[in-house]
Amino acid sequence: MIESHKTLCVTGLRHHVIEWSASSDLPPIVLLHGWMDSAASFSEVARILRSTGRRVLAIDLRGYGQTSHIPAEASYYFTDYVRDLDAVLAAEGVVALDLVGHSMGGTVATLFAGAFPERVRRLVLVEGLGPGLSDLSDAPARTRRWIEAMKREPRAPRPMTAGDVLASLQRNHPRVPVEVLAGLVPTFAACGDDGSYAWRADPRHRDPSPLPFNRETFLAHARAITAPTLFVSGGSTGWHPTDEAERIAELRQVETVTIDDGGHMLHWTKPVELAATVGAFLARP
Repeated sequence: MIESHKTLCVTGLRHHVIEWSASSDLPPIVLLHGWMDSAASFSEVARILRSTGRRVLAIDLRGYGQTSHIPAEASYYFTDYVRDLDAVLAAEGVVALDLVGHSMGGTVATLFAGAFPERVRRLVLVEGLGPGLSDLSDAPARTRRWIEAMKREPRAPRPMTAGDVLASLQRNHPRVPVEVLAGLVPTFAACGDDGSYAWRADPRHRDPSPLPFNRETFLAHARAITAPTLFVSGGSTGWHPTDEAERIAELRQVETVTIDDGGHMLHWTKPVELAATVGAFLARP
């Protein structure tokens, strides 16, 4: 079987991993998804990369896809995603790898590649240079919002139809073709025994974090990366932090490529072009 699914029990959670197997002696390509996304939405890109002979792994980060949600009294932090990645790779026997991160997954990839530079052969950041700048003067209010959010009882999931799920995806991603979004419905929502759908992602990902994005921490990790790095932009309709050029400049060996009119969700809107761009970069010695 070319595509397989597995569950790895590490860091106290059940982690879902999709593998596209191949016989190449090169390190595997590991794909990390973005915020409110999941590993399965990389499927078309992964199949194309696998056709070049490379083994590909896509990981559902904690609280996403089919990976466990964290306990009710816990919070989601970037460093936990990095620790999870290290543990999943260890369980898979992966030491060296080519790492590809989209959006939030790009932040996780940057932190991992900076902390373990000897393990990452090549790095690709797809619209993934970290969140926008945080207003640190807002820290007291942020702390209060987080505590108030933690006090709230979790809401029971609202039962949805497949049409409801598709309509929500269309509202959030109006530039993505509807036929693409329709194919993603089972990726983002699970169908219960009664035929109704519920979101797979933990709704607490939308709650405020007590810790704002720390630009200096991100840049310190970027400076520590030794792997040749490719930054892929979706063009004018993509995500561009105000200090994008400064963040790119901190990467030692970096190339930039723009896929025009790709937008932020390049793996949905331009999967063939994205896979060709990534594959060509990773094919270099």
